[in-house]
Amino acid sequence: IRVAALSVRFVIRVGVWYNQTGYT
Repeated sequence: IRVAALSVRFVIRVGVWYNQTGYT
């Protein structure tokens, strides 16, 4: 199962989205 990989990618996506919105 590659659920871990999906979770990691999701977390990275959220981090990038936060950086774009500028919430920091």
